[in-house]
Amino acid sequence: MILDLKNIKTISLPEDKTKLVVRDPTCSGLYFEVRKKTRTFIFRKMVRGKVIHKKLGSFPAMTLQTARTKSEELNQFYSERKTGSRSDGPAVTLDSFFTTHYLPISKRIHKTTSQRSSAYHTYISPTFGNIEFSEITKADVQTWKDGLILSKLAPATINRILVLFSQILQFARDYEVHDVPTRDALNLSLLKVSNHRDVYLTRDDLNALVDACGQSTNKDLKDIIQVLVLTGARKREVLNAEWVHLNVERQMLWLPDTKNGQPRNLSLCKDVLTLLKKRKAGRPTSKFIFANPKTNKPYGCIFHAWDIARKHAGFPQLRIHDLRHSFASALVNQGVSLYEVQYLLGHNSIRSTQRYSHLDNQRLLKSVEHVSKYFS
Repeated sequence: MILDLKNIKTISLPEDKTKLVVRDPTCSGLYFEVRKKTRTFIFRKMVRGKVIHKKLGSFPAMTLQTARTKSEELNQFYSERKTGSRSDGPAVTLDSFFTTHYLPISKRIHKTTSQRSSAYHTYISPTFGNIEFSEITKADVQTWKDGLILSKLAPATINRILVLFSQILQFARDYEVHDVPTRDALNLSLLKVSNHRDVYLTRDDLNALVDACGQSTNKDLKDIIQVLVLTGARKREVLNAEWVHLNVERQMLWLPDTKNGQPRNLSLCKDVLTLLKKRKAGRPTSKFIFANPKTNKPYGCIFHAWDIARKHAGFPQLRIHDLRHSFASALVNQGVSLYEVQYLLGHNSIRSTQRYSHLDNQRLLKSVEHVSKYFS
């Protein structure tokens, strides 16, 4: 069947088929796809051993003439690419796009640009950096992923690399770089992570930890750890905290710079407020609540002192972030709703907070035991 203006409206789908594809003999690569509810112009062509498949538009919103014009433009583009005579500038490789476009954007919107740059140059660039986006194949990506897995990287680390790769592709598509494959087309799906763990401190655990921190050569460590576990704040939020942002009357600490980019108020219990008042009474010479006495600026790292203290307390695997989990578990086990926990933790989505819902279930199961006692 010849695709022309006369029969394009009358092409019908045979009863025994779900799809009918008609080729336009006057325009290379142009096809008209008929389905039960849709009629679509498609461009399909073999380029460098790969099938290029693009949806041009739906009929009748797009006319046959417009589809032919777009197909001719695509034919010209791929012809120039094949012969190397393109006039729209040099080929865009992953390395050139990452340096010229991705990094400047990342510096504006991310707090982890240096880590992203390091991950890209360590894991992505050696394999894909010097080739064009259109030349990246699913098979190459799978081989590369297999290599990451064999290198003994943690699944969570590999997932961060895959997310970075996907993000670069999306940025390139947003910049309308030609022939950028999608995440799904390259099978950049994340690995299943089964090493998730949460550690919740008991009252005795916390007392032992605080006592160990009190013996540290870092005289601020004990206060820092207590504020972390009693507020659920992230480590950097506490270390960067400034006196000017403390509101004693409202029992709030303003956090202008958080992980998710949204400023928020940190609610302070009376114990934390008492601790901070005591520190302020010492007439600090720095604007930071926990200033390194050697620099009068926030601590860059407290891991060494923390590592000694946690081992001394008997918790060699305890992470500082586990203090945040302990804060959340304490709230849930005291009957605080997940929505309140979400606000206190500064989560953008309730999904992040729902990891603690099992604690609430345990509390409920304990509660229903009272029914058994009542009827026995």
